[in-house]
Amino acid sequence: MDVSTLQLQANHNRALGFVIGGYGSLWGIIGLLALVFGLLNITDEGLGGFAAMVILFGVALPALLFAICALVCAVGLWQGRRWSRSATGGLAVLHLLGALFLLANQLWVPGLLGIAISAAAWWYLRRSHR
Repeated sequence: MDVSTLQLQANHNRALGFVIGGYGSLWGIIGLLALVFGLLNITDEGLGGFAAMVILFGVALPALLFAICALVCAVGLWQGRRWSRSATGGLAVLHLLGALFLLANQLWVPGLLGIAISAAAWWYLRRSHR
């Protein structure tokens, strides 16, 4: 590979890192909002307390974990780390599984959007690798 090809691939990785970082930031905001909602309602009795626990462990925790992983991948892509492309591909697979879960639960718009984002990430990773 010549220098211009390597520079182009580095620019592609930085662009993908920027997109993944922005998406991870959005998930971080969603996770923090769910965390606040869950903590504010955890002392409710009956179904209110149960709903708070579901929000905490079913939404807030996975969203925050995904956000942290996405931000770590984004920093790795931005810095040109070798592991970051593989980690981003793995993150896209996890995101695809989450999108399929949303589709199975009749949440069509977020599920289809999640599939589109996962497919775009995989396509971009494969295209920029050549």
